[in-house]
Amino acid sequence: HCWGPNVSLAGVAGPKCALVNTFEGLGRSTARPVLARAYYEIDGSKVERTVAIIVAGKPASASSVTNVGVDGTGERAVFVIELASGRLVRKLTLADIDTSGITTPISSKNDLGHYWSQPACYNVAPGAFVSRCFLGDSKGMIWRLEMADSDPTKWKIEFFHDAYSGSDTPAGNVRAIGSADRVPVLAPPSIATNRAGELVIVYGTGDVEEKSSSLRRHIVYSLTEKFTLSGGGAAAKATAERNWVKAYDASTHFVGPPLVFSGDAYWASYSESLTGLCTVGTARLWGVRFDTRKTVSDPTSLQGAFPNPAAPTVSSKNLTDQVVGSYKPSPVEIAPVPACLDGCGPTDSNCLIAKGGALNSTAPNYQVTVGSASQSQATGQTPQTGTQPAVGTAARSLAAPRSTSVITGWDLLYD
Repeated sequence: HCWGPNVSLAGVAGPKCALVNTFEGLGRSTARPVLARAYYEIDGSKVERTVAIIVAGKPASASSVTNVGVDGTGERAVFVIELASGRLVRKLTLADIDTSGITTPISSKNDLGHYWSQPACYNVAPGAFVSRCFLGDSKGMIWRLEMADSDPTKWKIEFFHDAYSGSDTPAGNVRAIGSADRVPVLAPPSIATNRAGELVIVYGTGDVEEKSSSLRRHIVYSLTEKFTLSGGGAAAKATAERNWVKAYDASTHFVGPPLVFSGDAYWASYSESLTGLCTVGTARLWGVRFDTRKTVSDPTSLQGAFPNPAAPTVSSKNLTDQVVGSYKPSPVEIAPVPACLDGCGPTDSNCLIAKGGALNSTAPNYQVTVGSASQSQATGQTPQTGTQPAVGTAARSLAAPRSTSVITGWDLLYD
């Protein structure tokens, strides 16, 4: 990062810009760039290159910190930059936004929100090419960045879903485009494929610090990407089909990003006490089927992922959430847990041998975890004094995901 000419902070000059590219329109942003392999045509040749996909961020008017060294306009824009050269492959702006299908009235594209959250892109696996990304904005909408065409001039940003308008929105939560009660999408969506090979997008509005109230509700959605064929040889239009929706009450905050693992979506939530956000409340870990609801006729019915102790073998009685603490929780994490023997460290080979080796060990598994403190720190309390909050981690073991078999040679196949 470098600063423009004659820019200083408290009288101290920053690093000067040398032989670098300048991308006008950047604002204040905490969203991480996404690195992906893209296939596109440039200078008359089709190439495969690694690119960085960067959202423009907030304008100065929406930033709590003064923009220093950038123009600070925070345009409604997305930059695709070639990593090897720093070359701008494409900057998508208001002119590249396709609002067809939008479910709330707007007077112009200037009514739309800014992109604040990290894009969720498909497919970023090694050896694959990115074809589209999903972007959350400051007004609770999800936009779809279409990059499938090899011609970058044909890339565009399409409307995909609005948390606060249309038939998908729970009753009482529809908000006009200019309403301050729209909650921004602050965490990147989670994307995964269902058994039909379709993309499923799970996203929520808000975070643990974002205000919630009777009019300003945090909402979580699961959507399936569908394609509607157009006449006249036009390309199919991507649309969102709602699988389920969870609208929280006035005191509850969504804590993302959601994670999809082995068919289930996980995230956290925090419910404030009546005395305010900075006091003890209730932290929960949520786990539900990522692409289907429990009752076909009720999109608010979630199929839980946690076995019910009263009926552990009856999946229809599974629990959707569990209380994990009394203070603001961390985002959820999913991690593998190695096989182990009681009393042996995972690298203590002597102990493992003495107790019978791997044959007597527990099987490796996966766990979903979330951290939450037992209490808040007293007002005005200095660090390392008084009663400190005890931070614990709640963990649940998960079933291993389905494995994928890859044929590497016909001589390895047996009847």
